[in-house]
Amino acid sequence: MTDDQRWRGFIDYIDEPLITGWAFDGHNPNLPLLVQATAAGGKTEVIKANIFRQDLKDHGIGDGRHGFVADLHNFSAVDGAIEISILGSDHVLAKNIHLDTLNLRRTIPPLPESFSALMLLMAAELRAAADHGAQSDAAWPRTSDDAPSSPGGRPLSATLLETAHPKQDRDGLISKFLRNEVIRSGEKDLKTKLSGSTKDHLAVLLWYIAEYSLRWGRTLSVPLSQSQIQFLNDPLPVSEFPASISVALWNLLRRDRPDLVDVTKPDIENEALYWWCFEKTPQLNLERKLVTSDQKSALRKIDRASYGRFQLSTFMRLHIAKSPELQCLNLHSSAGRLAALHYFLLLSCKYPYVADLLPFPSMKVLLANDVGGTRSFEDNLSFLLQDAPYTYDLAEQVRWRGETSAAVSNPESSRNAGPCASPAVDVENETREGVTVIGPIDKTSGLGQATRLSYQILERSIGSSLSALPFNVENPALVGFSSRINYQSYAEPRRINLFHLNSDFIPLAFSILPKSTFENSYNIGYFFWELNKVPESHLLALEVLDEIRVSSKYVQEIYAAYTHKPVVNVGMAVEDLPRHLETQTKFPQNGKFTFLTTFDSFSYAERKNPLAAVRAFQAAFDKENQEVALIIKTWNRNRVSNAFQVSVWRTIDELIQDDPRIRVIDETFTYEQILSLKQACDCYVSLHRAEGFGFGMLEAMQLGRPVIATAYSGNMDFCTQDNCFLVDYDLVAVGYDEYLGVERGSVWADPKIASAAAAMREVLYRRDEAARRGMRAAQFVKNNFSIDAISQRYRSRLDSIHALLDAP
Repeated sequence: MTDDQRWRGFIDYIDEPLITGWAFDGHNPNLPLLVQATAAGGKTEVIKANIFRQDLKDHGIGDGRHGFVADLHNFSAVDGAIEISILGSDHVLAKNIHLDTLNLRRTIPPLPESFSALMLLMAAELRAAADHGAQSDAAWPRTSDDAPSSPGGRPLSATLLETAHPKQDRDGLISKFLRNEVIRSGEKDLKTKLSGSTKDHLAVLLWYIAEYSLRWGRTLSVPLSQSQIQFLNDPLPVSEFPASISVALWNLLRRDRPDLVDVTKPDIENEALYWWCFEKTPQLNLERKLVTSDQKSALRKIDRASYGRFQLSTFMRLHIAKSPELQCLNLHSSAGRLAALHYFLLLSCKYPYVADLLPFPSMKVLLANDVGGTRSFEDNLSFLLQDAPYTYDLAEQVRWRGETSAAVSNPESSRNAGPCASPAVDVENETREGVTVIGPIDKTSGLGQATRLSYQILERSIGSSLSALPFNVENPALVGFSSRINYQSYAEPRRINLFHLNSDFIPLAFSILPKSTFENSYNIGYFFWELNKVPESHLLALEVLDEIRVSSKYVQEIYAAYTHKPVVNVGMAVEDLPRHLETQTKFPQNGKFTFLTTFDSFSYAERKNPLAAVRAFQAAFDKENQEVALIIKTWNRNRVSNAFQVSVWRTIDELIQDDPRIRVIDETFTYEQILSLKQACDCYVSLHRAEGFGFGMLEAMQLGRPVIATAYSGNMDFCTQDNCFLVDYDLVAVGYDEYLGVERGSVWADPKIASAAAAMREVLYRRDEAARRGMRAAQFVKNNFSIDAISQRYRSRLDSIHALLDAP
């Protein structure tokens, strides 16, 4: 056996000032050796390698009594690099050991390559997320004004968080916004609880944070008032429970993690806090509102297993234990713990709330500059990321995150008030002259069409002082089938906002949009509504808006009964016809006189009433008459799940299954395709029960098509006996399952089938008269509902608003 084969040994880890390793003499396997530590400055120390280690014995290294722990507390950085060797031999176990250093490049033994690979992977994720965030910000710019002030009164965002009924809800658990969302959800059991006890109110609030909040996605947080946060964050009033167990944590713990309810045991408490702070609240995007300072402090505590330099927190220990990819780190070594701290700081850029759970003393040491001004943290990160060129930019971001976290800057903040716990007052935001149109401007729906039209109308009225902000939350309509529009994207707040959203969505928009978008602006809601009674879910919008705009006298009268604010009928236009409208060839009529009805199935089949069109058609023409046809053109039928609407379609299918003259087309068309189909038909039919406006009819009239329409609701602003064929009706009560937002006393039209059938026969058999009415309709639309015509009404109202805002 040569000397090289004779002497063996290894430095397992260094936990300053202790160095753990083993040394073995192959010639004398049962003889303990002496190990010598020698500093460059000459200082030496001899250590006996005689500690029994089962792992050595298991691997056949003598009898296992060959381990050592060298205590180098007498050495310091001034003594220079240290070498560990087997005394009496030339065998060096390690050299260039430096004490009191933060340098990971010189760790002994070296860090595992798998750890460096893990850091590279996380850095790549952060860079990709940063690129995606930059694109998102370009599409939807955000400002730092989480809750700015509003001149002349309370911020609108604060109005949404006021307690809905303070006398009946002294704890302030049901805000106006929460109440609105419960009503909008249609959950009858929850609505009943709104007027119940504190226990009922808490059940509603827990639904709001644990179920409703999931609809908002990972980037948005549901708004909570200070009283709601305070109640949820208060420690559970159970004497044996630690202060870290809040009302919110306990209630969701019982629901989701019953295995962790024995929180009086410290280990289980820590597991419950880890679940709450790192898993549950981030899932709900409420980690900045519902994680208390008690909870952070408990997880930030130095773990009792930690010793030596770079101590770890309870959270870090728990996370490492749950993460197989981190098992490569030896936490007994100071280098392993130092590497772990770098990992968690990088993790805090991905999950910012992690920074609040890191130990303050270790973070302070890690982020401090070395003597001479060098930055070990940046150098270590560069080493771990294999000196990638983007390292120092990333290091600056990580350092900023660590230095500004609550754990570093203020580890003993007040117990319940976390970041974003209450509305802050920010500087007043300036607004530019002009208008921002907010709504589903790219969507293929009536609401999307109205948004685009308002933009085009305003473009002709006010020119370039106009921008658009797409808002598509909870809007299932498709994108890409509507007419194209070029608009100037929103970049800064405008003096006036025009919201093209259903009124029950206005509070939602105010909660999601950057507050600077609307807090200092004159906010207008442009609403379409069909029933004679305004739903309860629409009333909060009337409270926060400055003005309501509508497209018809019918809707104007409805909303005017519910508010003292201006309700202005500015009308609505039809889009300019394309210069070259292609002939529709996809669905040939084969010489048949074709009636057409069109609608989006998301607008409710019971309201649009194609069933009446089928019955009127079959009443007008017996089955032997093969010279006529009826096309029911819809889209989104197969995406409708409402039981009542499905039953309407089932009835239609039964009526037409033996009638080949009637065809249902369930397909999304482009705007031009829809116009081509309308132009190709011989008569357009709308036997609606109620319309806020009636784009389908107006477009057919623009094309000069004869129109048969129910003589009721918003379409009566443009449908007359002179230019349409009007159908008589009876007013009937609306069933609660027939439409959304049905209030007691709601009525709509029940068009008379005999009257509609007579109109169909008249159009067929008096074609000259039908053509004359079609021509008069086209001229009426051009004179009164073109973009140019309606732009005058918009301009006039804008002038009135400016006069109001400029008044002393």
